[in-house]
Amino acid sequence: MSHRASKEGRYDEQSCPERTIEVTDKLLRETVGCLSRQYPTHAVGEAASDSLRDLRPHLEDGLSALADIERIRELTDQEYSRQRAFRIALISSM
Repeated sequence: MSHRASKEGRYDEQSCPERTIEVTDKLLRETVGCLSRQYPTHAVGEAASDSLRDLRPHLEDGLSALADIERIRELTDQEYSRQRAFRIALISSM
């Protein structure tokens, strides 16, 4: 259930911070959705760790894109929410 993008895809996403954030958010939502549908509550832990570990590069890219935006302007409420979600997922991937 890993979501691995090609190096080219990640490079293209990095040229547009908003696109990087959208892609990261979509991947995180898909991962959480798959985990909740495919695993019983007591068995989700290990699968979640593996899936979040695969998302780690995207989470880092998403947080970096949000930091780039934050240097230019204040983040919107939605961007703050995504920033928190990406941080929580990144910490959980360790």
